[in-house]
Amino acid sequence: MTIGLLITDRSLDELVQGIKNELPEVDVAVWPDTKQLAKATFVVAWRQPEDIWQQLPHVEVVCSLGAGVDGLINDVNLPKSASLIRIVDKNLSGQMADFVQSILLMKNIRLDKYINQQHQSKWQPQERHDYKNVAILGVGQIGQAVGQKLHDNGFNVTGWNRNSKPELSFNVRTGMKALPDVLAGADFIVSILPATNATQHLINKQLFKCMASHACFINVGRGSTVNEDDLLLALDNHEIASAVLDVVQLEPLPTHSPLWSHPQVILTPHIAAITDQKQVVRQIVDNYLAHNNQQPLSNTIDRKLGY
Repeated sequence: MTIGLLITDRSLDELVQGIKNELPEVDVAVWPDTKQLAKATFVVAWRQPEDIWQQLPHVEVVCSLGAGVDGLINDVNLPKSASLIRIVDKNLSGQMADFVQSILLMKNIRLDKYINQQHQSKWQPQERHDYKNVAILGVGQIGQAVGQKLHDNGFNVTGWNRNSKPELSFNVRTGMKALPDVLAGADFIVSILPATNATQHLINKQLFKCMASHACFINVGRGSTVNEDDLLLALDNHEIASAVLDVVQLEPLPTHSPLWSHPQVILTPHIAAITDQKQVVRQIVDNYLAHNNQQPLSNTIDRKLGY
């Protein structure tokens, strides 16, 4: 019995040891040892190499290491017969809500302005903003938590979703026709959209033109949902005032990207919410055992919907 770890961008020592502690009788095969990986029926993947799946003929379950599954769904070689699941850390919602609220408070206090002034040896008080209107794009589990925290702390929150959602303590509008109005009324636009075919470059020049000129666009969802060329154009044309990006189209962001040096852009390296390693181990182990016992898997993914 073998669990495969097809993960290429980090040290896996802690993850391997955690799985072995829980399942001492199970072998853990780690990329790039494809000979051992070929034995695995249960594979945990993240940033997997191209054309790897034909070397893994026994795969029955593929688990995304994170909540995002676009890297798997968009892999045309992923076995169609394999069940697709993901890791879902309930603590991520709270982390994301804290991150987003900190950005809003920073912008209203104008702390980013003072940091820039410090680099210029400027001592110049600025009038505070009192921006309260927030649009949350994508009202899934995390979007609901972010919206609720902001609502509880005095912000006027409007959610937007492609499809209907349960009734919440803040207003949620649905459908593409409603989106321009939602954007136009917002001081802050927070995108928590997943990466699907329907959201690819959904945030583009047409929608940036709907936003207020003082608005701050914040992306903590997926980089593929934003046309970055259109974002830069919107910033340069003062169609929006600023952007905070925790995710970008290509990660790590290439050194030649103009986003690095744009004065109205703040970048963070995909750290708005970080999955707890113990949660990762627990969910891998539980789903591995469920699969072996022919029981339902947790956090399954609908490939057509992309989430």
